Amino acid sequence: MHIAFNGWFWDQPHTGSGQYIRRLLHQLRRIAPDLQLTLVLPPHNASPDDVPKNVNLISTTGQKGKLGKVLFEQAIFPSMVGQCGADIAHVPYWAPPLASPAKLVTTVLDVIPLVMPEYATGFFNRLYTSLVSAATSGSAHIITISDTSKADIMAHLNIPSEKITTTYLGVDEVFHPRIGAEKDAAVKQKYDLPDQFVLYLGGFDVRKQVNQLLYAYTYVAQSEAIPLVLAGKQP
Repeated sequence: MHIAFNGWFWDQPHTGSGQYIRRLLHQLRRIAPDLQLTLVLPPHNASPDDVPKNVNLISTTGQKGKLGKVLFEQAIFPSMVGQCGADIAHVPYWAPPLASPAKLVTTVLDVIPLVMPEYATGFFNRLYTSLVSAATSGSAHIITISDTSKADIMAHLNIPSEKITTTYLGVDEVFHPRIGAEKDAAVKQKYDLPDQFVLYLGGFDVRKQVNQLLYAYTYVAQSEAIPLVLAGKQP
């Protein structure tokens, strides 16, 4: 079987979509070595790093910016899928093309712009959300990462349950608690951390629901002497 992947976020390993596509290809190559994998690269990433062995690369040309992204998703990627003869086209984030020459699998991590309209302000953002919403129904199957997201997809995009599979995210080896243990003392001293704590590392915008985390932690940790540490870029 030959699977072609939309590689728009490959060069953004610190974003959710970037981590997802990178770890997906690495693990597919590990557990299914007989699969033929092709990564279709956007114009801004002609020389990608950390690509697994025996993954075919297709470089493309085109515009950059928001318009270039839409053209890549809707025209360039499907065209490359057809040219390489892939059996499945996988878009690992919510941006399926309206038409695909191969069976289309779309990973929809969430539908935040539909659940929280404040994330879809401005004409272009509303138009883009309408485009990908309409295109999602053309997917042969949809992958998401939580049952909450699955329920949102069913409710807002009218996709039947049997067409959606929830696959929970794994934990990469780099997050093993003993990796980097030799730096623990220096980190604790730098940030004045106690020996034990619960860590939140992420953004602070509304969709991250940090307020709910604080409420929940206050409720469950009333009798505990373990503090909650919040880390990330301030909004």
